[in-house]
Amino acid sequence: MPQRVTINSRQRRFLKISEALLEVQNEQNEVDSEVNPIDWAATATRELIIKNQLSGALNIAFSDKWVRYDLVALGKMNLSDAESASLARAQFNEQFPDALDWPLRLTRHGEQLLVAGINPLLLSAAQQISVDCKYRLNSLEPWFVSMWNKHEKTIRQLDGWLLFEEPEVLLVARIKQGNLVHLHSQPFDDNQRESSAQLFLDRQSALLEHPPGLVHIFTYSGNQLKLKAPWHSVQSGEAWPRASNFTLSSPD
Repeated sequence: MPQRVTINSRQRRFLKISEALLEVQNEQNEVDSEVNPIDWAATATRELIIKNQLSGALNIAFSDKWVRYDLVALGKMNLSDAESASLARAQFNEQFPDALDWPLRLTRHGEQLLVAGINPLLLSAAQQISVDCKYRLNSLEPWFVSMWNKHEKTIRQLDGWLLFEEPEVLLVARIKQGNLVHLHSQPFDDNQRESSAQLFLDRQSALLEHPPGLVHIFTYSGNQLKLKAPWHSVQSGEAWPRASNFTLSSPD
């Protein structure tokens, strides 16, 4: 359940940009289970934009809980865009039968094709927000993609493990020669973040038969994760957004 939407408004080269974060976060007080999470987040975003008289361009980052990821092995195949899309759709539908109608975004990473399926209701809600509030929608991307794009130059120089931690979601990635060769996500209990991260990394290491070691960690909160040997970590990136100008939380 997304219980908070944060708007960060700032100037960049004479262009006013407002960044909206649609966050999924469990809190002690339960929210009405009948509330549609996407509807709530969209309404909250509109209210913040209108209340604070914001204008300009809009970038939206949202929780990876609303995304399904898959990696398709292409090898040396040189496929057309249409062939890549067809292959990605076939494998994605087999992997996620609950998301057959979700639109896909494809990115080539060496011999792998990263496939991201995004909840279509979320896409429609974001597009409608931009129309209603007379915004230009600059970007709409999951938090993992947002952080990857922001730190791509650094990430592509790495070889080894990456861990992305956001509220209730962990993503483990492995980078080889600057390309993404493995990506897996799972939910976790925020109250057991360190033990969950440790266990998740151990399992992925065993699955890939790739030894544990240095892992670069990107956290939404900015709080450090302490891992036990043989893992040792480097805290990378920063919490997003840097500053929260306006926040709207759902009622208790």
